[in-house]
Amino acid sequence: MSDTSLTVTFVGAGLGSRGVHCPNVDRLPEVAMISVYEPDEERLDRVANPYEFSWVYPHHLEMVEKADPDGVYCVTNEQWSLGSVLDCLDDGKYVFIERELYT
Repeated sequence: MSDTSLTVTFVGAGLGSRGVHCPNVDRLPEVAMISVYEPDEERLDRVANPYEFSWVYPHHLEMVEKADPDGVYCVTNEQWSLGSVLDCLDDGKYVFIERELYT
């Protein structure tokens, strides 16, 4: 396994994160998934436990500030994604966006 060269965090722990992005990013040895933000505790547990995120946060701003990732996956419903995306971009992060249709 190679050394980790990128760190990423996740905003949203719905089906898109759990079923698509986390499993695929987890397969990349050079990328470390370090933290996740999700206000719904049940959804948070469904993604935080299997992937053993180092940190979980109550707000995406706190997560981006404290975890200081290279990139952020914003996989949320369109109603909530714009604020998170703009905040992460303002902080100079690379942002991956997917609209979450299902939970």
